[in-house]
Amino acid sequence: HTTIEYSMSENDADTLLTKSNRRLAASFTFLGIAIILLSLTGFVYYRLKKKWHLYYLLYTLMGVLFVMVNLGILRYFIFPEFLYFSELRIYSSCYWYLLMGIFLSETIHFKENNYKLYQLFMGNQYAVFALSILALLFLFTGNFTLLKYATYIIFIVFYVNIVVLFRAVWLAFQRHEALAKYVAYSFLPSV
Repeated sequence: HTTIEYSMSENDADTLLTKSNRRLAASFTFLGIAIILLSLTGFVYYRLKKKWHLYYLLYTLMGVLFVMVNLGILRYFIFPEFLYFSELRIYSSCYWYLLMGIFLSETIHFKENNYKLYQLFMGNQYAVFALSILALLFLFTGNFTLLKYATYIIFIVFYVNIVVLFRAVWLAFQRHEALAKYVAYSFLPSV
């Protein structure tokens, strides 16, 4: 369920309308703030042309898409005829985490400080991306057996990468990198 769906037996019509209006206002306020932040980040990237800002922009964009799917904004207000919202929820979260990993690895200078671990991490990132594209292909062709196996492999590799990234953050912490605390805090929603 999204945050816009309610149980009709829960309350009377006036209470449901009030709750609905509050949630809609909060959802669209979030969306407005997100668009402003995306615009600012896009402007900063345009001006500075640094890869770090591009990764952050893509990560934030995918996060906004994920939140819009979960809040029901896309389902009820933008694409009401679209049928694959549960898949969109799964894949937008998958790509959000993929982009988060790339953004965070850039933030803690993962490649420069532990190249072998970085190669493992990025190889896994590419594998998850390729497998997710295959999984979508399996979904749309109705090959659910292969879809199941691809999904299992994606989750295994995905969790291995979380451990690898956590290790890289721990090493950055030990090197006393300035942004290591920020990166460590980004793991809190995953725990």
